[in-house]
Amino acid sequence: TDASINSGNSGGPLVNSLGELIGMNTLIYTAGGTGSIGLGFAIPINKVKKIVDDIKKFGKIDRSFWTGIYAQNIDDGILKYYQLSSTRGVIVTNVQKNSPAYKAGIEGGDIILSIGNVKISNYNSFVGTLLEFKTGDTINLEILRDNNLITKKMTLDKKYD
Repeated sequence: TDASINSGNSGGPLVNSLGELIGMNTLIYTAGGTGSIGLGFAIPINKVKKIVDDIKKFGKIDRSFWTGIYAQNIDDGILKYYQLSSTRGVIVTNVQKNSPAYKAGIEGGDIILSIGNVKISNYNSFVGTLLEFKTGDTINLEILRDNNLITKKMTLDKKYD
């Protein structure tokens, strides 16, 4: 949309030209740090509904899961070493023993390209995409291993102290 977001609009509705609720305004990024001209961000309405439903049903959003994956961005050195054509995704640097990732068969050196239908561009998108899920969800990871595309299913188990 081209809706202007000002400070104080966070949490407000984002509606389309038909007056339909399509999201919730969250923040604006401006070059100067102030004003209403810049890049506005909103949460899609389907995600808002899911969050509200979970809060009504459970009183909270349970994201106390863990993966056991240690990962990093794919830099030029990794790109050359693995003879990759792109820096898209993240490389798994380590997997904790007996973790959800370990149980799913994910290994160090695997390159995670997508989670579900969401393409992973870097470490931030990897973490951000994981935070779309909750404890107990089973996710599909598209992985590049030894120049072969494979899919692994991983259940996001509750993290115990």
